Amino acid sequence: MSQPHFRQQITEYIGRLPAPLPQLWRPVDPLHHSIDAGIDRMERFHTGFRDNVVLRLAARLHARPAAIDRYRGVDSRVFGSIYGWFRTAHWYV
Repeated sequence: MSQPHFRQQITEYIGRLPAPLPQLWRPVDPLHHSIDAGIDRMERFHTGFRDNVVLRLAARLHARPAAIDRYRGVDSRVFGSIYGWFRTAHWYV
C-alpha cells in the first residue's frame, strides 16, 4: 500500500519544525514501509500454505473440487480484507 496522503502531509509538516524533530521523524516512514512489506510477506505465506498444504491435503482426502474452490474463495475474501485492514491501520499507529 502506498503512503496515504495524510501521512505525506504530516511528514512535510514535521520537516518544517525545528530540530531535532525532523531527524527524529526520519526513520518513521521507512519503518512503515518495512511493516507494509512484512504484511505482504505474511499474506503470501498464508495463501501459499493454504494452496500448497491445506488444499492439496483436502484434494488427497477426496474433498469435492467445488468445496475446495468455495473454501479458497471464502478464505481469500476474509483474510484479504483482514490483511487490507492491517495495511491501512498500521499507517495510523
